[in-house]
Amino acid sequence: MSGDNPKNGDIDYNSNNESLFLYYGEVGQFDELHNVGHITSKGYQKFIRQQKGEITVTLAVKN
Repeated sequence: MSGDNPKNGDIDYNSNNESLFLYYGEVGQFDELHNVGHITSKGYQKFIRQQKGEITVTLAVKN
């Protein structure tokens, strides 16, 4: 799997430390980042910026 250049709203998996990242801005290209989805909810930027420390996120597939 090739790396990713995350954009605003992207959800990426980091294969180096097995973590998910939610982006509200751009960070550049990284080989260890792999896009797994995109946030479409309004207000997500404000929500993500307000988080402190670790949070739990549930991902679901919508049919």
